[in-house]
Amino acid sequence: MKTAVTLVILCSVLLGAHFLRSGHIVPVAVALLTPFWFLLRRKWVPWVLQILLGIGALVWLETLVSLVSMRMVMGTPWGRMAIILAAVIVVHILAVFALNGARVREYFKNN
Repeated sequence: MKTAVTLVILCSVLLGAHFLRSGHIVPVAVALLTPFWFLLRRKWVPWVLQILLGIGALVWLETLVSLVSMRMVMGTPWGRMAIILAAVIVVHILAVFALNGARVREYFKNN
């Protein structure tokens, strides 16, 4: 359970910072409020969190593709940035899978 919570918080902060950099305040608020869904303890909450994290992974994938293509056109190095963004995508995917864990299901089933 701690792993899932930690990963969701990490993904929320990363995505919130990403949106803040572009000046999108509403997505920043949504991203930063995402971990508070754990307080609801309803059966459907892990599904909602998984959908939000999946959307976050897609946002990072779109960012990766656009930045790599832009840097390739400009002739600037892009490999390290691609590795970092790919790692962020992997963290989002790991968070989705962590929400399928037995302890998480038990936590949300109790209420």
